[in-house]
Amino acid sequence: MLEEKQKLAADGKLFVAEAITSDEFVRYLSAKHKLGCPACGERSWATSNVPAGQIAALPMYGATEASGQYKVTTPLPIAMSPVAGVFCQNCGFVELFMANVVLKWLRDNP
Repeated sequence: MLEEKQKLAADGKLFVAEAITSDEFVRYLSAKHKLGCPACGERSWATSNVPAGQIAALPMYGATEASGQYKVTTPLPIAMSPVAGVFCQNCGFVELFMANVVLKWLRDNP
């Protein structure tokens, strides 16, 4: 469970990312994902698979408040946060789950 793999970051530094298998993600979803699609109401979800050797990541942007307005900033390099996703097979709506939350639940619920 939770196989560790080394990944190459954008700046060339190695970091260790734990892979979530499809079976583990389905187990997490069975326990936590109870709702239908917010776009069409169907309950026809499928996991979005990422090719072997890659991880899905969501860019994380900063926001600063000045004079009642928020300015979105893009620090370089842009921070990335690993995610796992599902999509509605009826309409294509996509939901993403933060991988660290899924991994913690998997560790706490072997």
